[in-house]
Amino acid sequence: MKRFILFIILCLPLSAIAQTTSFNKLMDKYSSMQDCTTIIMEQEMLRSMGVTSGVDSVLVVSVESEVLLDKFKEDVALATKGYSVMMTVNSGGEMVKIVSRSEGGKISEMIVLTISSDEGVAIRVTGNNLSLSEAMTLIDM
Repeated sequence: MKRFILFIILCLPLSAIAQTTSFNKLMDKYSSMQDCTTIIMEQEMLRSMGVTSGVDSVLVVSVESEVLLDKFKEDVALATKGYSVMMTVNSGGEMVKIVSRSEGGKISEMIVLTISSDEGVAIRVTGNNLSLSEAMTLIDM
């Protein structure tokens, strides 16, 4: 029984790594495709833009192809499996969904997904103790 509990404890960090790498795989997949744009902003760039909060990185994947949109929605759903849904808005054919992942009661990652009839965008913000207002400020930049 002790071995089983130890095994479970050792596997917990791996589940967090698997979720993080699934979004990285999404970035890698769409970065080489036509009609797709990926943006990666690391901490140094964010600091130079005046972001001084606990934000470590911002990753953006944008798909501007109706042909790829259904697959993109499926891939994002897989990449965000296990995340907590913070908010979902559907209006006029557009959908916005915000999901998060917490560590120790603090939000360590937020993903904002926006889908319309001809475009899909996923924005991932990582850091320490993120707030929705911080994430939205970055997204509006």
